[in-house]
Amino acid sequence: MVWAESVQTSGQHLLAVINDILDFSKIESGFMQLESVDFILIGCVLLMMLLSCFRNKLKARGWSGQLSLSRRICH
Repeated sequence: MVWAESVQTSGQHLLAVINDILDFSKIESGFMQLESVDFILIGCVLLMMLLSCFRNKLKARGWSGQLSLSRRICH
């Protein structure tokens, strides 16, 4: 039973990685459109950490766009 759960969990993680790779491919090829949306979010520290993570990953792939966090969100 533990083995089956481990296989299922590993499969889910692999699928997530594959989806992330496909998303980056869409961004690089211009097939994914990103839009700016105003929203209020609680937990700005987490958001800033995620933003930093994405910025570093995109920068490593040669992406020249800009990711920023509006000061109005975290007040």
